[in-house]
Amino acid sequence: MVYIEGLTGDLYAEGEDVQRCAKVFDDLRASALSPAASTEMIKDLRDRETP
Repeated sequence: MVYIEGLTGDLYAEGEDVQRCAKVFDDLRASALSPAASTEMIKDLRDRETP
């Protein structure tokens, strides 16, 4: 079962919807930066915006 929170309401999904949500989550996780790389990116962005 998957809980999906949305602007117009909440939804509990089962079956194939769970498989689709798991695939999307896995894809997002695979494309995410590591914690160290995320920290470095945030520092780089912060330093660029500082006058």
